[in-house]
Amino acid sequence: MNSSEAQQITESDFELSLWQSIEGGDFSHVLELIEALPIEERPRLVARLDPELQQRLLEGMGSNEAADFLHLLPETQAIELLEEIQPEAAAHILEELPKDEQADFVGELDDKTAQAILSEMDDASSARLVRQLADYDDDEAGGIMIAEFLSFQENETADGVIDHLRQNASRYSDFDVQYAYVVDPDQKLVGVLRMRDLLLVPSNTRLNQLMLKNPISVDDHCSLVDLHELFDEHVFVGVPVVNSAGELMGV
Repeated sequence: MNSSEAQQITESDFELSLWQSIEGGDFSHVLELIEALPIEERPRLVARLDPELQQRLLEGMGSNEAADFLHLLPETQAIELLEEIQPEAAAHILEELPKDEQADFVGELDDKTAQAILSEMDDASSARLVRQLADYDDDEAGGIMIAEFLSFQENETADGVIDHLRQNASRYSDFDVQYAYVVDPDQKLVGVLRMRDLLLVPSNTRLNQLMLKNPISVDDHCSLVDLHELFDEHVFVGVPVVNSAGELMGV
């Protein structure tokens, strides 16, 4: 048996196992099968599957599993699948991803499909944010910023923030929590808060007394060249991004 024949058998076994898992509704096993493949083989083998089967895979998985499945595919292939399934199902899958990744996908969809998916999202304000993020160019701050960040009102207290973080620990588990941002009632950036400072002050200390005032920020249309220069000049973990009105948009 030559290597080509061995490869064909391997691919045949993979496809058979995949079919059996799909027919049995075991979509977790589908992900395990794909993840067990060499990374360089995943796109090719999944791409060989019948388009109807690919669609059944995405629609049959839970939203979280389907989001993981999209990460295993080249972006072009993932976009094609999102275009084929029902907008409601696509919306629930995208909602499992970070806002910047949602925007990346939405930005590659045709306008009609993108609007149909966004209209099915549970949170209308979240859908508007994703649409806004998708409109940024890739070579500006808005196009590469992270839209998940911690922000609090300037009149909140240290113990109030700590309680909020504890109550939402699972929600914020993937956030970078070294810093939070302080905003006024109009969501304009007014300060930066070092999270460790929350533990070193009386519990009733207000954030406007604790924050670092007049923080450096960049405009949402700031170019990558200017961003590189900024990070060359300053040892920052991240820098807040604001729009023309001074509203905090991302990091």
